[in-house]
Amino acid sequence: MTQNCIDSIFQNTKDIEFEVILVDNASTDGSKEFFEQDNRIKYIYSKENLGFGRANNLGYKEASGKYLFLLNSDTLLLNNAIDLFYKLAEKETNKNIGCWGTMLYDSNNKIAVSYGKFLSMWRDLFIQLILVPLSVITKKSLSAFYNEYNYKTCDNIVDFISGADIFMKKSVADEHGLFDSHFFLYCEETDMQRNYYQHGVYSKIVNQPKIVHLQGGSQSGKRNLKMDLIKLKSKMYYFRKWNSPFYLYLYLILLTPFKFLSLCASKTDNEYRRNYFKIMWSKGN
Repeated sequence: MTQNCIDSIFQNTKDIEFEVILVDNASTDGSKEFFEQDNRIKYIYSKENLGFGRANNLGYKEASGKYLFLLNSDTLLLNNAIDLFYKLAEKETNKNIGCWGTMLYDSNNKIAVSYGKFLSMWRDLFIQLILVPLSVITKKSLSAFYNEYNYKTCDNIVDFISGADIFMKKSVADEHGLFDSHFFLYCEETDMQRNYYQHGVYSKIVNQPKIVHLQGGSQSGKRNLKMDLIKLKSKMYYFRKWNSPFYLYLYLILLTPFKFLSLCASKTDNEYRRNYFKIMWSKGN
């Protein structure tokens, strides 16, 4: 998958100088031996799995261009996307725009998650206490009632762009940092762009670059409980970071009884429930 991504970059990118930095998160499938021989790229091998954000931070330290293009390895460029992003950034009249992303497509050529709204405890509470039960009762998908992704925008300025493709000014990262290293996976791009937003730097969605995000079309419907806990850990760290302790505890007090009943009803095992509430109420990272 990674090789296909890199090949699509070199096959489609024209009229612009660029450097590809590949950070390998401790792979054991022979990728290290393969990519060490690819003289088109700068290859960085990490002996431990750093997670999405920390791996990007490692690559950022080696970057020297005017712009950064953070790109997932499970993506494919279908056109001269990098040059298109570059020209859009160079022509941008709003000096407060620091990040750009495009509408992503999944493997079935359907629109995938491309941008979204910043996480909110109160919106999360509303979704879990009201919309999720409503979805179960009516047997309709949650998106039929509310969708915080790919929402309508009149000026193309959005809260955050999906981490699968973020074209951004390097000067923004130089001044405000890149990813918070406390995140291992999930919410890190939301957190990063909320930090930028706090400093008057905004994100913009565009249409010209064409990119496929394969993950969006390859996930099975089977629930991954381990991944659920990783997502929860990231979400709770985000909430602790961006909300006062008073409102955080109010959120927890309101949600915990309902969540306990919900997990019991879904017949999750005791260990999973213990870990779930341990993460919810943890004061650490």
